[in-house]
Amino acid sequence: MTVKRWNQTKARHIREDKQLLYAEQKGRCYVCDYPVRVVDGDVEHDVPRSVPGAGRNERTNLRFVCRACNSSKGGKSILEFALDAVDHPHEHICRDRLEWIIRHHHNPAYPPELEARADAYGDGPEAEP
Repeated sequence: MTVKRWNQTKARHIREDKQLLYAEQKGRCYVCDYPVRVVDGDVEHDVPRSVPGAGRNERTNLRFVCRACNSSKGGKSILEFALDAVDHPHEHICRDRLEWIIRHHHNPAYPPELEARADAYGDGPEAEP
């Protein structure tokens, strides 16, 4: 499903999109899993819009994230950010959450080399955050 309320002129999701994602994620940031108010978060593309043909506005490519995670993630995909940050976590993101993302978060639009990095990460038991 493509999110139809996307505001192309300002490149922002409107409030209804944020509220929908916020509710689906039970008021928590997808990256750090901390509670966040809807006004303090952003709609973020899992696969960035800069990736040709992959960074679309489809619901499966959108997540609600806190502004600290959005800023830290930059132009990376959520999986790429987790893989790069897991050995040097940001102060507000725990290592367990990054490892959970690496083990459980996948998107068909990810390039094969990124999926291979995730598959090769660690051999330990899977832990829920």
